[in-house]
Amino acid sequence: MKTINRTMLIAFGTLCILTVIALFSMHGSPDNWQVMVDGETITGVPAAGFAFGGAIVGLSIAFLALVLVGLILAGVSIFVMLLLAAVLIAVVAMLSPLLLPLLLVFGLVLLFKRNKSGQTV
Repeated sequence: MKTINRTMLIAFGTLCILTVIALFSMHGSPDNWQVMVDGETITGVPAAGFAFGGAIVGLSIAFLALVLVGLILAGVSIFVMLLLAAVLIAVVAMLSPLLLPLLLVFGLVLLFKRNKSGQTV
């Protein structure tokens, strides 16, 4: 299935689900379709429109809140990774005087073990 067809199918399915939710929120019967707007009762098809619009607004707010939370978590994770990298660099810098004799011995062993062609064994 092509991407555009899949996207259109998902969008249409979402609209159908929102319509069913809006109608069931008004108890499913056309006689009971009523919504309170500013203390005034609205009945019939305009009530279904208001309920559907409210569901769309609620879903869009939830989506934007999830996007904002995702951005915040991404920023915090980058900060934590940089903090751990700084701690690792500090630990390596503190241990470098202890590792220097080992590195010198390792370097000398590699220097003496070298072939005439210049490759190390």
